[in-house]
Amino acid sequence: MNSIRIFIFSSLCLSNVNNVQAQQFQVGKVLVAKSKTTVKTVIQMQPGMEMEVPIKGENTTEIAISSVADQVVQGTVVLKKIKGSVTMMGQEQSFDSDDNTSLSNPLVQNMLKSLSTKVPFILKKGVSDAKLTTTELVQSNGNDIFWKLTLPTTQLATLKENNQWIDTIAEKETGSSVITNYNVSKISNQEIWVDGIAEVKFNNTIEQMGMQMKQHLIGTISFKRIYNEKGVLKSETRSTNLSGKMDAMGQQMPVKMIGNLETTIE
Repeated sequence: MNSIRIFIFSSLCLSNVNNVQAQQFQVGKVLVAKSKTTVKTVIQMQPGMEMEVPIKGENTTEIAISSVADQVVQGTVVLKKIKGSVTMMGQEQSFDSDDNTSLSNPLVQNMLKSLSTKVPFILKKGVSDAKLTTTELVQSNGNDIFWKLTLPTTQLATLKENNQWIDTIAEKETGSSVITNYNVSKISNQEIWVDGIAEVKFNNTIEQMGMQMKQHLIGTISFKRIYNEKGVLKSETRSTNLSGKMDAMGQQMPVKMIGNLETTIE
C-alpha cells in the first residue's frame, strides 16, 4: 500500500511586438494560477485483479514579477495551496494544506515539501532559460508554469494560423523524453490558441519513507493553451494518457494513468 501511495502523487505580431510582453508585466505584480486535476490510476495487483485509484485535486500557484528590463522578465513561482481527495479500496481520504491535520498524512507529505518554496525563473524574449525536466512536465506540479507562461516574442512577430513547431526534452541519465508538436489553431484580436500533443517516455525513481519505486511509462499528453494578444498564457486544458509498469518492494505491476488538468491565470 505504501508503494501505491508513492505512485499516486508522483503522477499527480510589427516591429514593436518584441516589447509587448515586458509591457504586459509589471514589477510587483502577482499572477495567480489555479488548477483542477482529475486522475484515474489503474494498478494491476495481480492477474485478474485491478485496483482503481481516482484522485481529485486543486492547487494555487503564485507567479511574482520582480524585474522587467530589456525584454527580460524575472520572477518566482510558489505553490501556495493544495487540496483534494484520494479514494483507495472504497475509502476516501481528503487533504488540505490549510488543515494542520493533513500535515501528517503520508499521502501528501511528499507534495507538501514543495509548498511555499520559491522557484526563480527568467524569461528572455518570452523564453525561459531554465531547463524543464520531464518530471515537472509530466507531473505538472506547478514548477512548469513559467515554461509555458509566454510565447516567444520572435514568434509573435510573424505568427499565423496553422504555424507549427516541435520541441524536445531528452534526458540521457534516465532515458526519459518528451517530444511536443505545436499548432496555432486560431488567432483573433484578443487571443492566440495553441494546440499540442506530446509523445512521452517517462522513467523515474522516487524514494520515500525508506522505499524506492521505479516508474516506466509511455503515452501522450495533449493540450490546448489560450494566450492573450501579447502572448501571455490565460488558460490551459490538458489530457494525459500513460501506461506502463512500476517496480516497488520487489513487485512489478502494470499501470495505466488517465488524467485531465484545467488551469486559469488571473
